[in-house]
Amino acid sequence: MLLCVGSFFGDSECSREQWQSYVEGKEKVPLPTYILGPGSPGEAVSYQSLGRDGGELCPNLTCLGQRGVFKTSGGLQVVYLSGRHHEDRFSQDLSSQKTMQVLDFSIRP
Repeated sequence: MLLCVGSFFGDSECSREQWQSYVEGKEKVPLPTYILGPGSPGEAVSYQSLGRDGGELCPNLTCLGQRGVFKTSGGLQVVYLSGRHHEDRFSQDLSSQKTMQVLDFSIRP
């Protein structure tokens, strides 16, 4: 299993072409991979098919969504909150309420 935070996709034309080969099944992701994102506006095109709750982008590649708790088959719990810190917009993008919701998810039985 691979957990990736930060920019997963590049935003160059070459990166988009390479990503397309995975979407079309020409290339395969070798192990279960879980990502957050998008990390930049240029990467957003790779996430177009997903809603706020994330989902599978191609076999073995899953976007976890905006916030929640991911539980592995081995019992590991990963609490995540997707977003980027921007000093001028922090209160708009990542409210205290959203942060508390994630914490509440993590302590529920």
